[in-house]
Amino acid sequence: MVKFTNSNKWDDVWFSQLTMEQKVMFIYLCDICDIAGFYEVNERLVSLRTGIEDVRGAVESLSKAIIIKGNWIWIKKHLKHQRNLPINIRNGAH
Repeated sequence: MVKFTNSNKWDDVWFSQLTMEQKVMFIYLCDICDIAGFYEVNERLVSLRTGIEDVRGAVESLSKAIIIKGNWIWIKKHLKHQRNLPINIRNGAH
């Protein structure tokens, strides 16, 4: 799946204050989530792919940008950054 990335994130105050581990986790989640911004976290796989040992801690530290329910996360502004707003009920992908 091809996704958009906003290179201005590097100028964003919130993003610039993240640790290296938090930045890697946030970018990973944006890359791996589905079209709506959801991802079921597989801690072992995330750790293998990113090198982050405390996956749960890294995910929880991003609480300003994501919502966590059990093993599922949702990236709050994913639809906006992927240019999928407004939602069109006639579009099957929406």
